[in-house]
Order: sequence, then C-alpha cells, then structure tokens
Amino acid sequence: MNKLTWVAVSTHEGEYEELFLAHRIVQASLPGTKLALCPRHPKTISKVPDMIYNETLGNMDPYFQMADIVFVGGTFIPLGGHNVLEPVSYKKPTLVGPYTDKIEDLIEACGGIIRVQNGEELGQKLIELFLNASKRQAIADACYASFMKSREGVLESYLDLISPIIERRMSRSSNPGNSAR
Repeated sequence: MNKLTWVAVSTHEGEYEELFLAHRIVQASLPGTKLALCPRHPKTISKVPDMIYNETLGNMDPYFQMADIVFVGGTFIPLGGHNVLEPVSYKKPTLVGPYTDKIEDLIEACGGIIRVQNGEELGQKLIELFLNASKRQAIADACYASFMKSREGVLESYLDLISPIIERRMSRSSNPGNSAR
C-alpha cells in the first residue's frame, strides 16, 4: 500500500486536538499514514512530528493533489466552515465537522460530503476510507458530479439577468441622441 495522506485545510485553534486524536487513531491502524496540516493562520500552531505543514497562505494545489482525503476546517468549532468546493473540484472525498452553517448550501450541492462529530469519528471514517480505495473514489466522483449538476443552467441564468442591461446600453450607444439613463 502506498503512503496514504489526508489533508486538513483551513483549520483553526480549537480544532487541533480533534485532528490530532483522529491522526493517532489512524496511525494505530495504518502506520505511516501522513497528515498534511494547512492552518488558516499558519503561525498559530505548534508543530507535531511526522506531519506535513503548510506554513504559507495561498496556493493549496499541491496539498489537494497529494491528498487521498480532505478535511475542511472551521467545522469542529462554531465558525461555520470553509470552502468545500476546492477539494471537491480535485475529486477528493471531503469530510467536515458538525459546524457547517455557513456552507450548508455548498454541502447540499455537493451531495456526498461526509459529516463527522468529533476526532474519534473522524479517525474511524478516515480508516474506513483509506482501506477502501474504490469507495473513496466513488464518493469523490459522486460529490463532483452532484456539484456540477447543481450548477447546470447557471450561465444561462446569468445571461438572462444581464441581457436586458446589455441590450439597453447597446441601444443607447447606437442612438447617441438618447441621453436618458
């Protein structure tokens, strides 16, 4: 089995205890599994051995690419969550904690995002997914497809909204004597 990696993105103080508990649970069953931690505010965390740290803000691409599974932070504390669309767009199975009030619409649009209540449940779910690559991929593909389907017609909706504005402006520019706005 290749080295398995889970990535915790946009994490905050108050979440690390749960994340480290989950990682200890995973390590007990699957030694060598890696956690890449990408805190929302990188300077706020003390390093723990055997983890990968993103100490910069910005480009998350390398972390999403290396991930087998992604946990989205801001969801183990009453913050409301962060962007779940990034890991979904990389076709990664995505997990969140119980506090997701700011991202419920995105979770609903993605349809297969897994919600866990605490670090122990996160650890068990990670093991389950790590041990079943086809299930991991099926969940990721389903989330991606569900999100894409939920966005069908969005461009047409925007065009319907802005077409009358564009037509009015074009009409005014072709009739320079009409100065009414």
